[in-house]
Amino acid sequence: MWFELKNIADSPARFDLDALKSMNTQHLRNLDDKELSRYVGFADVAIGKVAKIYLDEARTLKELRPKIEAIFAPKVIPAEFTEVTATLHKVIINAPYFEHFDAFHSYVKKESGLEGEKLSKALSLLLTGADNSSKISELYVHLKDFLGEIVK
Repeated sequence: MWFELKNIADSPARFDLDALKSMNTQHLRNLDDKELSRYVGFADVAIGKVAKIYLDEARTLKELRPKIEAIFAPKVIPAEFTEVTATLHKVIINAPYFEHFDAFHSYVKKESGLEGEKLSKALSLLLTGADNSSKISELYVHLKDFLGEIVK
């Protein structure tokens, strides 16, 4: 017999939310990019790739969706970055198309006169809606075709 009551453990079953979220993240990583994009409100392969970049910090669709939506939503810019982002906005809107982030970054840096953390935070705020710039170069590859929409 495959199942017998005497083989059931005496200890109660334990639900492990972290294990479940970890399995969920793996499932989301394994999805087709376009399918994942649909789960976060879009239908584009590039947005699915962007979503996968965020799976390091967002383990569920409930956590992932706001990160993707923030990219395309009107940006809330802190007062200390208002002037800087306005300058950067003009530069980005008038920038030619760049295939690679390094070329885009060099152009934006040269045309805006901004450097260092001021540039990276302002760029991150405009492109992602967050001031964490650690993923900008990785995200740019997939978002470059949407820059006009993102920085509107």
